[in-house]
Order: sequence, then structure tokens, then C-alpha cells
Amino acid sequence: MRAARFHRPGSPLQVEEVPDPELVPGAAIVRVLSAFVPPYFAEMIDGRVSYPLPPLPFTPGMDTIGKVLEVAADVSGLEVGQRVFCDHFYNAVNIGGRAESCYVGAFGKGEASQRILARWRDGSFAERLMLPAECFTPLGRASAVDPALLVRLGWFGTCYGALLRSDFRPGDTVVVNAATGLVGTAGVLLVLAMGAGKVVACGRRRPLLEALARVDPERVVAVPISGTDEDEDAIREAAGGANILIDAVGDIADAAPTARALRALGPYGNALLVGGCMGDMPVNYKWMLDNQITILGSSWYPRGGSAEMLGMIGAGVLNVGVLQARKFPLDEVNEAVQWAERGAGALTHAALVP
Repeated sequence: MRAARFHRPGSPLQVEEVPDPELVPGAAIVRVLSAFVPPYFAEMIDGRVSYPLPPLPFTPGMDTIGKVLEVAADVSGLEVGQRVFCDHFYNAVNIGGRAESCYVGAFGKGEASQRILARWRDGSFAERLMLPAECFTPLGRASAVDPALLVRLGWFGTCYGALLRSDFRPGDTVVVNAATGLVGTAGVLLVLAMGAGKVVACGRRRPLLEALARVDPERVVAVPISGTDEDEDAIREAAGGANILIDAVGDIADAAPTARALRALGPYGNALLVGGCMGDMPVNYKWMLDNQITILGSSWYPRGGSAEMLGMIGAGVLNVGVLQARKFPLDEVNEAVQWAERGAGALTHAALVP
């Protein structure tokens, strides 16, 4: 089969002929229909940021839609010919109870992840993909949806996992900070599907905010922000005491934008931190106490969440039809990686179609 191979940081991916994956117990193999191209892959591949990678060389790629080709004899619940979502998050717990997790085809979380990265090395920038069987979820009624749109499911899951752990209720007012990023946009669409009464979408890119507001003009309020203290008043006025904050601010050092959005919460509000901010955030102790605020960090979602979100998509409740995928063939994988970093955002993303 053909695959895009990552040989070393600083060098572009190389499309090569490699052996087909050989099925092992507890796994399944799919033909890759579409694979999401994350914006951060560009900095991983060119070496700007040091990620805990699988042993080199490997095939990158995660968040995948595939068609099942082979299923190990000890696996049930999957059938040849099914279309499935491939969740590349894999978590193993050793005897001591310490979790070792990684995103197959991308990176590990901590030193302990190297052992599973060595075993499950290759991702979906290829014609075929093998993963542990638990990583596959049949699409069900969502099978009719363009696979290039469904590859964004993991980014919806980032917000979904946090919402499951929160006190979110239908009719709630939700503030989404950094709403024009891929995670923030997923949060807007997801809470609309789950019955939010009002969504306050905050971001710096006004045209993308306006596009989000057009998705549901009755419920989505766009609040352009400028990165100053005036943003706090604008968000608070639009929210009127929010029940939920989804903070999707990216990997910046300044936590001030998050702090400003946090203060838009009303009593008993929940702040769901799902972004990548690396800065310290001062929070007023007395304000949190008096308003009984909950601050919750969340980085992924339960395995069953994929089926639940696919169910919402199949029922037409979660509207992924407003998304736009720019599709790239395997031979243009490096162009896809570069475009994903500079061109993706809000309703648009890059998808590789091997």
C-alpha cells in the first residue's frame, strides 16, 4: 500500500510503498476513506515543537473514517464492509494503575506512552490503517454523510467530554471563547445540537464569527473581541449571566482572555477548559465561593461518546452539513499539512483522501 512517512523532524513527509498492516489479535484493519489533517501537524513535522513521537519512521494521521477490511477472530461488534469512525486515542492501564495513553499516528502523553507508541505506531495518512478494535465505532445512520466532514468528530469530542462532566442543561446560555478555532466551532455546533438556549460566540476573526452566527441566527450571538479589558464587559453584556463557558483558547501563554470570559459566568456556572493555554490564571477566591463556580479541565471524551455524537449526526440534530472540507489526495499530503495550519478555522478544515 501507499503511505505518507515521517522520517525525521524538519523533513517533509514522503509518500512511499510500504507493506500492508498484518492483522493482530484484538484489532481490525480499515481502508482509509478520509483522515483529518490537524493544524498542529505542520509544527510537529517541521520540528518547531518537540512532540513525544512514535519510533521513526512512522505514518502520521488521526481522526479517521474507514471501511472495515479485516477483523481479528477475537473481536466482536465489527463487520467487514462497515463504515467506522476511528478514534486514535488509546489508553492502557498497567498493573500499578498508572494510565499510559497516546494518540496513535501522532504523539504520546508522557514518557510512559512510549511503549504503546512503539506497538501502535502508524496512523491514517495511508491507504490502510490498523488500530485496536476498541478504537472503531460504526457510523450507523451517519454513514450517508461525507466522510471528509465526519473526520472532525474527535474535535467535537473534546467539547463533548467536558459537557458530559458539567451541569449543562437544555436551555442554558453558553459562552464559547475562541469560537472561530476548530475546537471552539465544534463547541458552538455541539451545544446547539444539545439544546442550548443561547450561544455567545467570542473571537477575533469577525468574518468567521459572522459565519457561525448565520448557522442559527436566533440563538447564536457573535461577540468580536480585541484582546483588551473591554472584552469582559462585551461578553458579560451579551451573556447576561452564562451557565456554561467553553474556553477553547489555543496554546498561548497569556491567560487573560480566558479570565475575562470566565467572569461572564453567573451563579453556579461551569467553566470548561478544553483549549491549550499555558499561562497561570488568577481567579478571585471570594467571587468563586459566592457564586459557587466550577472550573473543570477536560482533554478527551469517553469511548462511547463517538457513538452518541454519530447518533446526533445521523438524526440530523448535530449539523455537520455546515462544515466545509478541503480535500487533498495522498500525493499532496505536504500541501494539506501546510494548508491546515494557515487556512483551517471555524467551519473549514483539511481532509486527506487516500
